[in-house]
Amino acid sequence: MTRFLAAIRFLTIVPVPGTWGTTEADLAGSVPFFPVVGLALGAAAGAVAWALLIAAPPPLAAVAVTLLLVAVSGGLHMDGLSDTADGFLSSRPREGILEIMKDSRVGPMGVIAIVGVLLAKFAALLSVQAAAFWPAALLMPLAGRCAMVMHMALLAYVRPEGLGTVFCRRRPYFSALWATAVLAAACWALFDFRGLAVAGLCVATALAQALRRPRALVPVPSYIDYARAAGLGGAEVEVLELKEAGGFALDWTALARALRGNETVFLGQPNNPTGLVFDSGEFCRCAAAHPSTLFVVDEAFADFVEGCETLGRGAPPNVVALRSLTKFYAIPGLRLGFAVAAGDAARRLKDHLPPWAGGRSGR
Repeated sequence: MTRFLAAIRFLTIVPVPGTWGTTEADLAGSVPFFPVVGLALGAAAGAVAWALLIAAPPPLAAVAVTLLLVAVSGGLHMDGLSDTADGFLSSRPREGILEIMKDSRVGPMGVIAIVGVLLAKFAALLSVQAAAFWPAALLMPLAGRCAMVMHMALLAYVRPEGLGTVFCRRRPYFSALWATAVLAAACWALFDFRGLAVAGLCVATALAQALRRPRALVPVPSYIDYARAAGLGGAEVEVLELKEAGGFALDWTALARALRGNETVFLGQPNNPTGLVFDSGEFCRCAAAHPSTLFVVDEAFADFVEGCETLGRGAPPNVVALRSLTKFYAIPGLRLGFAVAAGDAARRLKDHLPPWAGGRSGR
């Protein structure tokens, strides 16, 4: 019950007594109830739409239903829409977009987006036949809340911290299937086979985003298996060519320009084959400035370099340091190593590792 109340508290302005549904565990467990809350909001909107269409002209009814759905949700989705528009239409790099989206102030692009979406909703409601008016009003909030669950299951959260991490620590795959079933059933009941197009559109939109190939960036020259491993993992591999005139040293300015966010960067410390060691302080500043990028630092030969400190300690949380026991300790016939990672990165690594992750004996 507390998880259902957490969903009501998060998605609506309906008052919930006391502190029910306020814990992080309740909020994380409230995802399966998002379609239920969406259906309740839809039922209320459908009833209001049916009554208004009897007592008022269609344009007034469309305006009232549109504003009712915004008000009952506390403008939660409109706030997110304005932040998204301000960020993505700012012509800034990825990290600048994320910074703008954290700002509570609404910019001109956010205002334009809100007005545009409200006008589109009004026009869409006004364009349907009278018999389909209240069913359309019912499906609007239901489809929106079901789509939220689908995107939680299929898309990665772009920040290492924030409210979204509560929902995305474990992908709600079963909740997404449940949301899809609820939406499909409602669409079929209200509009028969034509209504399934609405459910199909929500699923197709989420899948189109989820099936985009991840990006891996490899400054070269470097160890060839970085690109090979990333490619086998389904990533789209891009290389950043280091200049021979600069001794193949890592160019931090060029690296920062190449980052778009939500990619993985592979670096060697020291580099293989050049043997160059990059400045750890400069690296940490770069990693901290790009929190949505995962930096994988291969320290397999670090023990051979005097004074080379591991980045497994004190580095930003989006850094994974790889260490090898095979090289420095000359362990014959076995590939042994370990990774040092924090928080979400460690959990993601653990999810993809077999129970016994030791290497095979050599031949």
